[in-house]
Amino acid sequence: MKARAQLGYEWEQQMTDSHLSDTLPPLRQCFRPLLAEMAKGFRSTRECLPGLAAHFNLSKEAQEELLPSGGRTRLFDTADWAHLALFKTGLTRRISRGVYEITPEGHDALTTGPKVFDEQYFRTFAKYLAWKNRASPADKTPRASVATKLSTDGDETPEDRIRAAHVELDAALADDLLQAVLQTTPARFERLVIELLIAMGYGNGDAAQGKAIGKSGDGGIDGIVNEDALGLGSGPINWIPACPAM
Repeated sequence: MKARAQLGYEWEQQMTDSHLSDTLPPLRQCFRPLLAEMAKGFRSTRECLPGLAAHFNLSKEAQEELLPSGGRTRLFDTADWAHLALFKTGLTRRISRGVYEITPEGHDALTTGPKVFDEQYFRTFAKYLAWKNRASPADKTPRASVATKLSTDGDETPEDRIRAAHVELDAALADDLLQAVLQTTPARFERLVIELLIAMGYGNGDAAQGKAIGKSGDGGIDGIVNEDALGLGSGPINWIPACPAM
């Protein structure tokens, strides 16, 4: 009987876990559920996280997923941006530092507002429009930057957008660098490889310990990096530049 009961528990747990989501919903779907948690009496974004996780049926992994910076969870980051929009719209108000409460306008929004709060709905509120209108393109203050980057119709938080732009810039830089390397002369390429190895710590990071010697009759050795200042230990280097077509 005990074995059967244990099997039944494991089956029920497996069925429960199979319905959990590992994907955090987009920002625009978090406004109303977060406001509903505030209506229950919770006074901060962090206090609302368990209710949001239950609302979206998030798995433990999804709840604990960290941003690449490692400073906060993705769930908290998304909820925090969502609450900023609610606050700037006047649906919540600050009581004291880090402590908020839902406003009468917030209660009305839950009663009469749409199922998903979007940019069109937020723009029916004077406080939200005033916040957005203060953020002109010429205004470079952090407050204005947040107002212009936070899109209540989008799926991404401003941090998501910055991270995606960073990845795109890195990819473009890598492509430009590769093209520049492929167009360099053989002699410069050999020196470039030596410089790279020195920068990686070979030869104790001393540029004087590396030398490009590639020439006819070199026995296939293109460069040497000394392992010590006396040159008692050295490593011969040979490389074949990759062809773009390969």
